[in-house]
Amino acid sequence: MGQTEASPANAPAAHLGSSYSDAMGLSQAVESVIWSFDAVSGTLYAHWVNTDYSLPTT
Repeated sequence: MGQTEASPANAPAAHLGSSYSDAMGLSQAVESVIWSFDAVSGTLYAHWVNTDYSLPTT
């Protein structure tokens, strides 16, 4: 887990700058906008987008 550049919402992982890539000297795809929080229910949701833009079943 580390710092990353913001990726577009509802998009698959992209090769953006991240502290992991910097430290390891590797270009790793990252997806930073995956969390949403429902303040009414107190529920935290993950929203991953696959590389083909499909959504995994949860």
